[in-house]
Amino acid sequence: MADIDFIQIGANIGNTASDPLWPIVRERGWKGIFVEPIAQSFEQLVENYKDVDGCFFENVAIHAYDGEVTMYNSSEGHDHRQQASVVRGYFPKVNNQEVQVKCITLASLIEKYDLLGKEFEILQLDVERSEQTILLNTDFTDILPRVIRFEHIHIRRGHKDQSIVNHLAKFGYERVSDEYDVEGQGYDTMMERNPPYSRTRNRKVNR
Repeated sequence: MADIDFIQIGANIGNTASDPLWPIVRERGWKGIFVEPIAQSFEQLVENYKDVDGCFFENVAIHAYDGEVTMYNSSEGHDHRQQASVVRGYFPKVNNQEVQVKCITLASLIEKYDLLGKEFEILQLDVERSEQTILLNTDFTDILPRVIRFEHIHIRRGHKDQSIVNHLAKFGYERVSDEYDVEGQGYDTMMERNPPYSRTRNRKVNR
């Protein structure tokens, strides 16, 4: 297995203004795993990265178990506005399309790519309120991203993201400033593993 720099869960089509990895993958020559469960978005994602070597694509959802899960798709389009959630009615202003998709745990994904006990740069999640389901059901003892970055904008109400922060703290992660926030939106929480990341590579995102 090639040296992996990132795992992006909820990759959508890749080429969006708010996607922190879209410019970096080419600039840094990073290799990684893109995860996107919705077929239309997945097809466009693969097309958008067809010129980049070292990309691996998984047309699945990451969830609390291996099997199938119902998702509610906000659009049939092929652009960044197409979103999906496991939460019924999550997109109240559009006609939701119900679709059954394959799902696996994060641990199963890690095992498939032989990453158990191996450090990589970033685990990025944008999964429309499934962040808690994924992260709280994952043991990070031997799953070793330097940073874990997850969208909190939809779960922060009532400080619900604190349960994720507390869970990750058990594995040595602490909240840090978000060096991957390419638009300064403040929609994401970034946690860094302590002691410091040990692999020798350029860590910072110089934008």
